Amino acid sequence: MVALIQPGLTWTYIVFSWLTTGLTMGLVIALFNNFLRKKTTGTLILFTAYFIIGAAAILGALVYTLQAADLNEIVPRSLQTITTLAPQIGLVLIYIFSCRHILKDNEVVKALTIMIVSFILGLVFNIYLFGILEITSPINSDFLWAISTNNPTADLENISVSILAVFLVVIQIYINARIFIRAFVLSRRTDKEIRKRGLLLIAWGLVIYLLGGLVISLEIAVPWANAAIPLVFWMLRKIMFLTSYVLLYLGWIMPDWFRRRIRGKTWFEMRYKEISRFVQ
Repeated sequence: MVALIQPGLTWTYIVFSWLTTGLTMGLVIALFNNFLRKKTTGTLILFTAYFIIGAAAILGALVYTLQAADLNEIVPRSLQTITTLAPQIGLVLIYIFSCRHILKDNEVVKALTIMIVSFILGLVFNIYLFGILEITSPINSDFLWAISTNNPTADLENISVSILAVFLVVIQIYINARIFIRAFVLSRRTDKEIRKRGLLLIAWGLVIYLLGGLVISLEIAVPWANAAIPLVFWMLRKIMFLTSYVLLYLGWIMPDWFRRRIRGKTWFEMRYKEISRFVQ
């Protein structure tokens, strides 16, 4: 029975990865079209952030596919390292974009934040890569900085939580929390419905993103006896991240169709409908 269940779980990971990746790339295409229409620095920054996140999603789905094909493990492990860190780069770009509209960081604070985050990401990436290539302490060793892994199925492998993940969590909390707290504050200060809705979408999108990060710990840090339980948490995480990307897209871009939905009908349209009903 186990032999029959494990291949099914493997294909679930692969198919669901490509499905969520396709939906994410739909947002990337929408942002690219938005950039072509407006051609502003802000739309370019936002498109680049989503492009990096989308590229990371493609690599993540490719990792599962390569692992199922039972190829050289160094290639998927290296791609998995990039997949783990690339969204952090996208988050830095979202921070830069937020400094234009929400945060009040001056150029010095912004430059220091980018430099420190870039240094941490570079450090983590090199330690991960050296561990994969066994230049330093190999994977799953007892060394403090070693990479640990877990196996959601017999065919697949994920990079698990290690002490290095603490740095990534700190980065996400620092950037996300500052943006969504400020967005909540600004939403309470404005009486313009469209701006209020946009700020709330941004705030809740980042809250869901952080909660999705917490789900990762339930997925890979707990030694579940049933292999299907990590899959449920993994799918939940994917859905939460995708939901976050959609909410952020709506909040940042506020497409015309979404603006019209918020505004509802104009006074003239409602008045005309009332008069027409009376005449009839």
